[in-house]
Amino acid sequence: MGSCQGVGWWIVRNVEASVANNKSAKKRIEIAERNRLRNRTYKSSMRTLMKRCFAACDAYSATPGDEAKASACRPPCVPPSAGSTRP
Repeated sequence: MGSCQGVGWWIVRNVEASVANNKSAKKRIEIAERNRLRNRTYKSSMRTLMKRCFAACDAYSATPGDEAKASACRPPCVPPSAGSTRP
C-alpha cells in the first residue's frame, strides 16, 4: 500500500478489481462506494447523538432538576450534511 493512502485510492483499486465492463458501470461502483462511506460516518455520528440524548434523559429521570433539564433539553450538536464545507 505504501505511498497510496486514503479513500480515493481504495475506490480506484476497488473499481480496477471489480467485474465492471464499461465506464458507466465503473462510475456506478465508485459512486456507490463513496455514498457508503459517507453514510457510514453519518450513521455513526447519529448513533453517538442518540446515546447522548438517552443518557441525558436517564439522568433527568433519575434526578429531576434545573441542571439535568438543561442538559436534556439542550439541542444536540448535529453532524454536518454530506456536502458541507464547514466543520
